[in-house]
Order: sequence, then C-alpha cells, then structure tokens
Amino acid sequence: MKPIVLPSGAAWLRMNADPVRGKVLTLNVLRSLHGQLTAQLQPQAKPESGSDTPVSPVPGAFTHTLPPFEPQYLDELEAAFAASAPSPSSSSTYAWLVHPHLWRQFRTSRPKALVLGDSGRDVFRFGHRIRFVAGSGSRQRGESPVSPFSSAQIANPVPFFHLLNQLTHLMRHSPIPIVAPLDGLVAGAGCQLALAADHAIALADTPFQLTGPPSTYPAVAAMLHHLGVPQTLAYRMMTLGEPVTAEQLGNGSSSVVDSVPVPQHAESTDTRGAALTTRVLDVVAKLAIARGQMQALSKWAYWTGVAMHRGDGNGDGDGYAAASWMARVVTLLEKVDEAAARPAKEV
Repeated sequence: MKPIVLPSGAAWLRMNADPVRGKVLTLNVLRSLHGQLTAQLQPQAKPESGSDTPVSPVPGAFTHTLPPFEPQYLDELEAAFAASAPSPSSSSTYAWLVHPHLWRQFRTSRPKALVLGDSGRDVFRFGHRIRFVAGSGSRQRGESPVSPFSSAQIANPVPFFHLLNQLTHLMRHSPIPIVAPLDGLVAGAGCQLALAADHAIALADTPFQLTGPPSTYPAVAAMLHHLGVPQTLAYRMMTLGEPVTAEQLGNGSSSVVDSVPVPQHAESTDTRGAALTTRVLDVVAKLAIARGQMQALSKWAYWTGVAMHRGDGNGDGDGYAAASWMARVVTLLEKVDEAAARPAKEV
C-alpha cells in the first residue's frame, strides 16, 4: 500500500515501530505516542506571518484537554464564557475552550486532525506481546519475536497497561480529532488503542482479536465495552478468543468502526489499500477544514450527554435530565459560534 499523504491541517502521530518486530505495542511505543499527543495538546502561540518555524509551547501552560465527561463542568464552561476578556492566566482551566480569542491565540497553529500511523510504510497495525512490554521492548539474543507465550516469559504488565490507559484517556479527551486507519489484524491491547480514536477506519473484514496471555483479556475486554463494543460481544471475545470483523463490532448497522466495504478483487493488496486510503483521506480532509473549537466543544457535549442518557453521569438515566442539560449546551454553543464569527478585535 502506498504511503498516505495527509492534507494541510492534519499531522501524524507516528508509531515509531521496531524494525524487527514491526508494529507491535511496547512500553517505548506507548511512551512515544503519549509524548507526541501531549506535545500537540500543549498551547502554542501563532507563528509570525510567513515563518515556517513552529513556536515553542507556552511556558508554564497546562495541557489542553477536554473536561471530564460529567455534566457539572457545564457550569464552569458557562462561567468562563461569561467572564469579560479572560487572559491566558485565567482562573478557569477551560477558558481556551469557549473563548474564540484564546483559541485563536493558542490552538490555531495546531493541527485540526491527527492520524495514528506511519507515512513512510503503511497504515497503523495494532498488537501487543506482553513479554516485550515491561521494559524497553528489546528482545534477548536468540529470542524469536513470534515464539509462544509462557508464564515464565511474561514480564510485569502493570506499567504497560497503566500507560495504555493513560494514553486511551488522553485520546478520548483530545480536542483534536484522532483518526486510526487499521490494516491487518487488530490484536490484544491494540484493540483498545484503536477504538479510543475518534474515527477508527478499517475494511469490513478486518479482524479484531484478543491475543496474548489470557490474564490480560478481562482488562482489555472491559475497556472495549466502555469504548462502545456491545457487552455480550466483548465478553465473547474474552472467553472464546475468536476474531471479530470490523463489520461485526457494533449493533447492526451502528458499528463501532467506520467499516469500509471490501472492494472487488480484494485479494490484491493495492486494491484493498486504495479503498482504505480513499476513506481515510476523505475523513481527514473533512476534519482538516472543520472549525476546531466547535468540534472540540461538541465532542465534550456529545460524550457527556451519552453518559447522562446511560445514567453514568449526574442524570437519572431516563433522558429528561440529559435533554434539559443539552438545551443549555445548545445555548452555549450558539454563543461561542457567534463570538467566533465576529472580528477578533470585537471578541
């Protein structure tokens, strides 16, 4: 498959995979991805006109992540918007999210879409092998990268899964939409990382499977359900270890994955790759021209509303509290949209 060339306004989150083992998740790979995403979420002043040199992140500034998906944070967002001419040092952690002039000042130079992958090889392939995850990920001499697992070979997985969950949380709360093109088997903890993206895209027959030591299955399966996989399907993946296709990862037509129809003559790698690339570039292009601030605020509102409908937030689960709360969100979105449309000097 030919390398994907991203449009203006989009950037890579590079996996920096080991050249020997390929795209296998290791602790170092997770550290790299976490560091890259954190850097993109740091506030960055707009570069001077005509300058190609990126400006360093604002010293002492906190990482720009969305609020927790809890309805009470709407109070803080409303108060932050109502504050007159907030400064970058505003007491509100989320003033940047609702004030257009702060967004222009610190977020405009950042990408509007991030793509997990490697432009120099092919799209992202996920997987993990627990025996490599506790340290740097390097193999011992004579050790096969595909040799079977045994309990004696499994290093302490706690640091790996702790960082995996941190990265998953950061992706879920990223104001920049993240696209994950999936090619080939999506395995083990890679299933969690893939579905944490805003837009996971794969051909309909792409397999997802829990692999590796069974001791890791409950943690990953529970997170898959949290990320949208139906409860009974996640349980079957855990207990049977059977592959599930991208098309099956959802309720009927409501798939967790953006499932691309398998093209004719799919036995050709180029044909499959072209079909996947076309959809990936279509999604990325739309995100790259979207209004970043409204995308970010809408993402927070949507997932908070979903939690309230499920009864996970401070709602009653019957939809009434969520509907009343969402009416306030609509009002805030309209105000932010109107403020963003005015010239910067008027805001």
